[in-house]
Amino acid sequence: MQRYHRQTILPQIGVDGQKILHKSKVLIIGAGGLGHPAIQYLAAMGVGEIKIIDGDSVHVTNLPRQILFSDQDIGGNKAEILSRKIGRIYSNLNISFESVFLEKSLALKLFPDFDLIIDCTDNFESKFLINDVCVLYDKPMIYGAISQFEGQVGIFWKSRGACYRCLYPSIPKSTIQNCAEAGVVGPVAGTIGSLQAVEAMKILINKFDKLKPLIGRVNFYNFSDHSFRSLDIPRRQTCLCHAPNFKKENIIEVKRAECKVGGSVLLVDVREKDEWHEFHIKDSINFPLSKLESGLAPEFALNQEVILICKASMRAKRAKELLTGMNFKNIQCSDKGVYEYQTR
Repeated sequence: MQRYHRQTILPQIGVDGQKILHKSKVLIIGAGGLGHPAIQYLAAMGVGEIKIIDGDSVHVTNLPRQILFSDQDIGGNKAEILSRKIGRIYSNLNISFESVFLEKSLALKLFPDFDLIIDCTDNFESKFLINDVCVLYDKPMIYGAISQFEGQVGIFWKSRGACYRCLYPSIPKSTIQNCAEAGVVGPVAGTIGSLQAVEAMKILINKFDKLKPLIGRVNFYNFSDHSFRSLDIPRRQTCLCHAPNFKKENIIEVKRAECKVGGSVLLVDVREKDEWHEFHIKDSINFPLSKLESGLAPEFALNQEVILICKASMRAKRAKELLTGMNFKNIQCSDKGVYEYQTR
């Protein structure tokens, strides 16, 4: 217990609270900007078991905010690398990983074994899936989100108040801009992920008379102008998750846009976003040439096989030059324009 002396002398934690942390089991979805600090601080606080789920690979653009990764880790699976590195630092921690993106079947299998789930994802579909399975098993969901200079933290827990569907009844038509699209300041990710760890600790210790977790509330932080607001999320009477007959069949099935063509090949449309929204090939992803011209790199592995496409191949050829200059290895250009696929 000497290691945790600075925690155990706090009356809100004490020796009993520390023992609870040692027996606790936490599941973390996402090993990126939020997952990094959340995992590090929970491990450092003495949580006994942590499992990480993430199917993503380390990219050079991750390094400024995912600070346990290095150049040597580029191309490797985030969950596996982070699990290995945290395990070396905290030898008493039982840490494991799943190097896949979260799907319904996996969530249904794993969630019952954990005390709480920490959402470190960057898309609505995953957040809805996490929420729905947490509702089914009545698990607390520690929510987090970041973009640019802003961050959000909250807790959704069916039996104690609102769930994520009380905030969003259904998946919004708009998408969450991830860090690659909107940009983010590294310390913002560190701050929000750390706050998620604090809220998780409060839930685990379960001394709500002394520690007040953000149950049914979301805090919004803007670090560019120091503004802050807190939003209470009331339980919505017509919420699907609070219906007495909510069951597995009601849980959303995430259909990830893997953007693959013929197996593991990515089809990347380099036209501007407004052109892509007007028409695009199913399962393609959009990364405009203008972003490459400005020096931004896409977040796929350097050895990922990629086919570039645009309206008439000119922008795709220029994009290939730029990506090759960034050390991407397997870049090809489509011999057809995007509209030639419209009648296929």
